[in-house]
Amino acid sequence: MGKKGRKQDKAARSPVKKNRMWLYAGIGAGLVGIIILIISFTAGGGSSAPGDQAGQSSPPIAQNVSLPAWLARAPATTREAYAYAAEHPETLSYVPCYCGCGQHAGHRSSQDCFIGSRNGSEVTYDDHGANCAMCVDIAVMTKKALAQGKTLAQARQAVAQKYSSIGPATNTPPIPQG
Repeated sequence: MGKKGRKQDKAARSPVKKNRMWLYAGIGAGLVGIIILIISFTAGGGSSAPGDQAGQSSPPIAQNVSLPAWLARAPATTREAYAYAAEHPETLSYVPCYCGCGQHAGHRSSQDCFIGSRNGSEVTYDDHGANCAMCVDIAVMTKKALAQGKTLAQARQAVAQKYSSIGPATNTPPIPQG
């Protein structure tokens, strides 16, 4: 092939190479953006609640509960849900969860999303709730309803109204009468 043939062949391929170059540049920029987002959220930058930023101390969520170290950088609402679950097993153990954890994790109530086991005053935490916004919302919603003077049955009903159409309920025992 002569010089003229190579020039024509090169000119014919040029737009394809330029398009590939832009495609690779776009993919690279997208990956960089995703990495920056992941780093910012795992470094504590994903929360805008006061006291949640890295290097700042958070106000205590509960006085009688020592939360695990892995919750230190969790959003305040997540820590609030864990503290409530640790302090009030008598409430969340009667409130169903609707995220599907009853099927995939064997949970029986929203209490199980936060508490793995209890041995006297020793609590072993389950990390499921830290990764599930629905679980956190159910715990905080229950806490707020009871603080507003609603009964546990009313709080349970409010949770069911909000979430029962989204997923299956855990096999939660009924609230004892009396």
